[in-house]
Amino acid sequence: TLILILSSFLDGTRLAISKKILHGSDEIVVATASRLFMIPFFLGWLLLVPIPEINLTFWVAVTIVVSIALVANLLQLSAIKSSPLSLATPFLTFTPIFLLLLSPIILKESPNSIGILGVMLGVIGAYVLNISKFKEGFFEPIKAIFKEKGCWIMLITAFLFAITSTFDKVGIKNSDPVFYLITSQLALGIFYIPIMMWKSKDYKEKTRKDWKGLLFIGLLSLGTLMSQFFAIKMALVPYVMSIKRMSILFAVLYGAFLFKEENIKERLIGSIIMVISVVLIAFA
Repeated sequence: TLILILSSFLDGTRLAISKKILHGSDEIVVATASRLFMIPFFLGWLLLVPIPEINLTFWVAVTIVVSIALVANLLQLSAIKSSPLSLATPFLTFTPIFLLLLSPIILKESPNSIGILGVMLGVIGAYVLNISKFKEGFFEPIKAIFKEKGCWIMLITAFLFAITSTFDKVGIKNSDPVFYLITSQLALGIFYIPIMMWKSKDYKEKTRKDWKGLLFIGLLSLGTLMSQFFAIKMALVPYVMSIKRMSILFAVLYGAFLFKEENIKERLIGSIIMVISVVLIAFA
């Protein structure tokens, strides 16, 4: 649990620093350049670790995770760039809700009836995020979610992360946490490079300008991934991702103190409800 709380703090900080850099950059540069700084670390580590016995299932899992993560990471950055951090990030808590549907099918990890209560609380928390809209009509807080670009983009991101989180464990079960982490992250970083060169014409200038921040994001991402993957090896996927989603509380606080965002009280209360919902889902 302590490892996962640390992972949450690192991830929340990563999102905040990413949003700050995105003011003068674009998603593909932030996603790619921050991972480029991680590649030498993973390459050096790959030379030191033994290669476990792997099979076709491992490579299928890596292929699925990398393909989806390429899109999901860019969508996440797009969401926090286009909307307030304290409003968009709470929708990442829907990842465990989606996992309730995926884990029984892929991992044979079945929830119990408590999960229904967790899902209900998740919806209530999302409603509370925009509770100030209630005076305009009962359904206005719900409508506000889909009117805010970053919110519905983050919902799509949460679903994609549910898929990658599930196949993360498939990959780990068919190798080991370290080798899977190295392989998947190296592949992700390498595939981002041609995409960045194609989509961002001034990527060199943007990388030089923000290299310190991008390096910091890379280190935060590395710390988050390390703690997350080792925890997945030892626990149910929904439990791991539920605790990890506490990162939204740190993100909301960063939104208040770093970006001076509005309506923080209702967003913090809504986020707390959503975190409680995923904790219930974890025990489902």
